[in-house]
Amino acid sequence: MESVQRRFTLRILGADCTLTYNSRCNKLGVDPLWRKRLELNLIFFFKLLHKLSFTSDHAIQYAETSHYDIRNSLALVKQTHSKSSLYMNYFTCKFSRLWNNLPQSIRTIKSLPLFVRCIDAYCSSENALNGLAPLSVSHSTSGISGTLNV
Repeated sequence: MESVQRRFTLRILGADCTLTYNSRCNKLGVDPLWRKRLELNLIFFFKLLHKLSFTSDHAIQYAETSHYDIRNSLALVKQTHSKSSLYMNYFTCKFSRLWNNLPQSIRTIKSLPLFVRCIDAYCSSENALNGLAPLSVSHSTSGISGTLNV
């Protein structure tokens, strides 16, 4: 699907257009599909974390907070350390790292509708996407889980 959107934005703006895929989408007022997948995956991770979605294994848990307050340490998720790159790209590993990189004000939200609005606004901001964007948005991205720069 994303390759179709890439070709479509290129044809709309003309073959001589030198803008990147993200710039073309911004100019046309269209969200890149990788951004939408990222938002939906973060929403799904929120549901798993708050047990709003069924899963046979509740492997996602909050990390223990220390007895003293460290800045931005609330609502962090336990991260499992792995030695294989295959497991590092596993959904819970990848999105645990992304979750912990979210601002604390978003991580501490308890309401799903409020989280959806906040994550949409956060992912739409350019500053937030610098750390969440795929490594190469000019190449085909078959899945967001394999291409995130984390």
